[in-house]
Amino acid sequence: MVVDFIGKYENMLSDLTYVCNEFNLPFDGYLPKAKGFFRDHRCHYSEFLNSQQMQIINECNDKVIYLLYADHHISSVLNPESSQQQTHSQEYYNQLGYTLQKQGKLEEALMAYAHSIGIDPRNYWAYYHTLGNLLRENNMYSKAEVAYRQAIKIKSDFSWSHYHLGGVLEKQEKFDEALTSYKNIINLYPS
Repeated sequence: MVVDFIGKYENMLSDLTYVCNEFNLPFDGYLPKAKGFFRDHRCHYSEFLNSQQMQIINECNDKVIYLLYADHHISSVLNPESSQQQTHSQEYYNQLGYTLQKQGKLEEALMAYAHSIGIDPRNYWAYYHTLGNLLRENNMYSKAEVAYRQAIKIKSDFSWSHYHLGGVLEKQEKFDEALTSYKNIINLYPS
């Protein structure tokens, strides 16, 4: 492979957050939803593909699937006859969280995201940040505060965690703490 990191569509927000941070680029977490109206249903591929179709996909794309999902649950789904016990990857739990979130199962989504946090320490600050975003978007401000504070504890120089922390502190009417959070951004990026 000639790249250091491959971002995946199912992890777009957390992967893009990670990449922007690696290059010290500002990213506020906003992703446009330009094509969200094309699909009528959001069911998982295993709900509409039969085992023969999945086997064809596996045979045609085996190198890509191996490269991107070597320890991912897709291998066991595409090879149902495999009796080898698979451990689920961070990718699996992040995708599961995303799917559950889209289904409106917030508590289950939060558990999946929380489970993904401990699997790959290399970028788990990004998952706390993403978890904070999810909680903030669902008006769970005190829990979002905890997630953003954990992200900042791990990676104190990521300005967007400070920014969103300030926002959730404002929502909780903790104005002095919000001001401190916003000042931290200015200290990080004076210009």
